[in-house]
Amino acid sequence: MSSPVILIIGTADTKADELLFLKASVERLSAEGRIMDVGILGLPT
Repeated sequence: MSSPVILIIGTADTKADELLFLKASVERLSAEGRIMDVGILGLPT
């Protein structure tokens, strides 16, 4: 059986650290975390 996939949607241009924290938290629960960046400002800061 495969692990569930959790999609984490956020703006990486301003909240990259928070998105990475959520991804790591999901992965500690034996699920796969994937980030969808919906930011419009450019590269993460």
